Amino acid sequence: MIIVMFTIALVIFLALSRRKFGQFILAISAGFLFNSYWNTPITDFIAGASLNIPEATLSGIVGLILIIVPGILILGKSAKEDSWIFSIIGSVISITFLMCVILPSFTKVFSLDSFSLDIVQFLTTYTNWVILVGVISAILDTLSFNPKKLAKKS
Repeated sequence: MIIVMFTIALVIFLALSRRKFGQFILAISAGFLFNSYWNTPITDFIAGASLNIPEATLSGIVGLILIIVPGILILGKSAKEDSWIFSIIGSVISITFLMCVILPSFTKVFSLDSFSLDIVQFLTTYTNWVILVGVISAILDTLSFNPKKLAKKS
């Protein structure tokens, strides 16, 4: 149930922001790369501070921060979406992409109930496809043009 609550909260947050999500997804992809390169050194550095947090949980927390923060930082700089429908569709695609990317870190931090484990199993089955569709849609969204602006320039 924790995955459902986390997902609903993020979908509402992103839908209310009414932003285009191409740059958000690309920033999450960059955060995924940051996580793969910097998770172990940062976790080792923080673990040296004598915290009473298990190293696997600490690694999950660092992973969540490294993945999510670049997307949140760039969200304020991306363009506004004209239509509510497209903002809701974009937020659902973005959150599905985000959940597939943060799933390994998320499962280290939170203990999951049986319903959440079923969702995790379903998402891991299609993770590669969701990430592919997310990156392609992000690139298309970033490269897309606004026909209203082109009409005003002519």
